[in-house]
Amino acid sequence: MANHAVLDNISHKDIKIITKSGSTYGDNVSLTTAFISEFMQLQSWYPLFFRHNTAQDTYEPVVLLGVKPGQNLFLQQDSWQTGYIPLSMQRQPFLIGFQQQLNNGVPQQVPVVCIDLDHPRVSLTEGEAVFLPHGGNSPLLEHVSSVLQHIQQGHQANQAFSVMLTELNLLQSLTLELSYLGAVHKLAGLFSINRQQLSQLNAAQLQQLHQHGYLEAIYLLLASQANISKMLTMVQA
Repeated sequence: MANHAVLDNISHKDIKIITKSGSTYGDNVSLTTAFISEFMQLQSWYPLFFRHNTAQDTYEPVVLLGVKPGQNLFLQQDSWQTGYIPLSMQRQPFLIGFQQQLNNGVPQQVPVVCIDLDHPRVSLTEGEAVFLPHGGNSPLLEHVSSVLQHIQQGHQANQAFSVMLTELNLLQSLTLELSYLGAVHKLAGLFSINRQQLSQLNAAQLQQLHQHGYLEAIYLLLASQANISKMLTMVQA
């Protein structure tokens, strides 16, 4: 069970982070969130789709990593077999939290760096230090802070992207039937771009997508789905 705490250089001065890859450290997931800002890097390696967030009734882009829960086919012998790791995986075990602070006497919700103290990457004996001996941020924490900033902005961008795709009726549900090691696995609950609907958009709608950078994102996502065959050639160690 997660044990989230706001990170500080007094309570957590001795914490270290294990940066090795492996299922032991939480890398054994079949889906993870993707952000529009990283589509260019992701589409070179992974298949991209959408999933529906029923609680918020929104859609979010995701990276498909395996054909069954808890399976990451891009992780072989505790090493990612790709040239890029999704931001949502890079951030572990850190996350964004919000804390109320006064700004000129006005209470505001301010984003802060939090850590899951029960995450398997958290250690007191091995790994990279989170804080320097005098209390400053280590290079690891500087990198993580940058990743979390991209993620915070990415969630907002994803939401706007999802809203426009929904308004233009560009998302359609699909079930993938993937043959892997002699068995057929059905993956339901995924969504992709409706190519027919995309082809029927008028010039003004296409221009609207282009102005927001969404048209490029759409084509990157569609192109990425050719990586399904790459994924299925991976042999799970």
